[in-house]
Amino acid sequence: MTRSSSPASPSSQPTFGRAASVLWFPIVFAALFAALALGAFTHPAAHQLRLGVVGSQAQVDALAGRLDRDHPAGFRTTPYATSEQAATAVRTQAVSAAVVLGDRPELVVASAGGATRVSYLVKALPSVLTEEGWRSALTVRDVVPLRARDQTGNAVFFWALPLMVVGMVTAILLLQFAVWPAWRKAASIAVIGSVSSVLVWAIAVATSVLPAQPLLLVYGFMLTQAIGWIATGMTPFVKQYFVAVAMTFVLALGVPSAGGTVVGDLLPGPTRWLNAFMPLAQTVSLARAAAYFDGHGTLRPLLILLGWLLLGAALMLAMHRRRGVAQQRVLAAGHAREAAAATAEAGAGPERGHVLSGTIVSTSGTPLAGATVIAVDGSGARVASASSGTDGSVHDRGGAVRCAARGGGGAARRARDRHRRGPSSTAAGAARRRPGRLGRAGRRGCALGCPILSLDRACSLSAHGKPASGRNA
Repeated sequence: MTRSSSPASPSSQPTFGRAASVLWFPIVFAALFAALALGAFTHPAAHQLRLGVVGSQAQVDALAGRLDRDHPAGFRTTPYATSEQAATAVRTQAVSAAVVLGDRPELVVASAGGATRVSYLVKALPSVLTEEGWRSALTVRDVVPLRARDQTGNAVFFWALPLMVVGMVTAILLLQFAVWPAWRKAASIAVIGSVSSVLVWAIAVATSVLPAQPLLLVYGFMLTQAIGWIATGMTPFVKQYFVAVAMTFVLALGVPSAGGTVVGDLLPGPTRWLNAFMPLAQTVSLARAAAYFDGHGTLRPLLILLGWLLLGAALMLAMHRRRGVAQQRVLAAGHAREAAAATAEAGAGPERGHVLSGTIVSTSGTPLAGATVIAVDGSGARVASASSGTDGSVHDRGGAVRCAARGGGGAARRARDRHRRGPSSTAAGAARRRPGRLGRAGRRGCALGCPILSLDRACSLSAHGKPASGRNA
């Protein structure tokens, strides 16, 4: 007959406060992500955009003054003597773009550094130049162009985004393997991250949206490890808020500030500040520097990304140590419960309902009649006794024994001492129990070579008597 499961009791259901403590997150996530993303992607504006200027000192000062009036705190100008010097500065990311003033003004850009920036400058600068007296049309020279197949300039961002998500998803999946040690989780993150980095890189190269730059493999792998380690290492500290914290850090804060679709110097205040240190933004900068700018502009984002890796490693180590401390506490509590149970059982005396039975024989195998069997616990206290019949058999329901026999213990030595002080023989006894009354630690032997079964506490036996046939043992 199958037994239907009963519905959960009301006391087992989560309380309203418990449910509310986690179900608030989708609402907050939607609002936060929308606020940051819509503000970042819909109306870019210059904020300390580094602009090189080629012209006379008077022309440079006039243009800088006009930019400050029309775009407060929007541009930071740097003068250059020639257009080639300005172009070199753009190629090495010393400046984001440059303006060459003269009869035919020219805008020097690097579309590989951000197509959105080029579009913004092409729209913003002509009006400024016209106000300063330059009537000629502004020509554009792209010194670091994008790949032909990457017409929007978003390839670097969509190369890095799935690798960041891989790190977060791996950490979420590892929640199912909570018993795994930290080294095994770290190995899983490494394997998944390496395979994912190779696959994403191969797809980007095969579709010709990114060059076959090996450093992209390294930077992509570093991103997966940084996110994977941080998200995995934080789990024992944020507890039920893990999903909220991880998704806020990785998606709500990381994606709008990445500088992939809108570069950092065009982002509004909060996302521009996040762009300066978030791991996805650093990986995008590293990828651009490696793929298009011959490594120029690598040092700062690389150091920041290494800092995130160190933070992730520290969290993984803290998780490992916290788990070790928790295990020690559990073991200590278990030992304390066992000791308390043993003490309570020792003080409770014999319990009715258990059976002490067996046959007492001499060393030669002769049954002993009238032999007394005494069971003592680990402290030497007497917990049960019985006498053998004329055939050497023992069957006493009044002798309740609850002890886990451990041969060679102090109780065994005391029983051997008592055994040596009088006529004795080796007792070969066995204790059986009624179903469900004794614990899991039964069926162990102890004391004087006697096999004692179904005993839950350290015990020993002492036997005295004479052969059932009347012969001496």
